[in-house]
Amino acid sequence: MLLGHTHIQGMRKFGKLTVVNPGSVGLARDFLGEACYAVYENGTVQLKRCSYDIARTVAMLQAAPLPKAVIEGLTIALGYKERELAVVAAPAQLEEQKP
Repeated sequence: MLLGHTHIQGMRKFGKLTVVNPGSVGLARDFLGEACYAVYENGTVQLKRCSYDIARTVAMLQAAPLPKAVIEGLTIALGYKERELAVVAAPAQLEEQKP
C-alpha cells in the first residue's frame, strides 16, 4: 500500500501488507534536510534519499515574496535551523570543556 501526505519517509510490514510512504522530494518533514522518495521496481520497494544545498534553498526562500512565518516554518522543516544552531553552539561547548 502506498500512501503519503505526512512527508515522512517510511516502510512497515503488517503481516502480508507492506505500507510505504515515499516521503517528499520538496519538503521532507524529518528535519534531515534531504530529499526522499521511493522506487518500486520488479515487485521491490527501495527507499532513497539524496542531499542538496539547503543553505541555497533557504537563501532563495528568504529572497522570495513570502510571509516571514512561512519562510521560518519551511526553514525549520528543512532542518536548517537545527544545523545552523549546532554549528554556532559547538565552539561555545568546546570552550566550556577547557580546564
